[in-house]
Amino acid sequence: MISLIEIRTSVLLVVGALLMCAGSFGVARSSDFFSRIHLAALPATLGVTTLLLAASIYLSVHLNQLFLKPIIALFILFLAAPLGIEMLARAGYITNIAPSHPYVRDDTLTRDVEHKEAVE
Repeated sequence: MISLIEIRTSVLLVVGALLMCAGSFGVARSSDFFSRIHLAALPATLGVTTLLLAASIYLSVHLNQLFLKPIIALFILFLAAPLGIEMLARAGYITNIAPSHPYVRDDTLTRDVEHKEAVE
């Protein structure tokens, strides 16, 4: 017999897989580097979050104790993912990767940031 916990974890697993799949379709359809890293970060983080929550709930119930390793991994993910995406965006900006739309405000005009050769 299927328990309520198994149904809840199954729903969380399916939602997480659908979020990550939607993120991959968004990356494939986006036009430039900056849109791709944005579309790769948000759905992937939410998808992995739901998968880790499902793992934590399922293992806590079946081991009859609180299983916190997925929750700890979730905190590390929430710290590392935004930093990694920001570093990728900054590297793309400094190496002069052309966006699909021109910048609204270019901070290199007010600061001493040197752009590298243009990359297409």
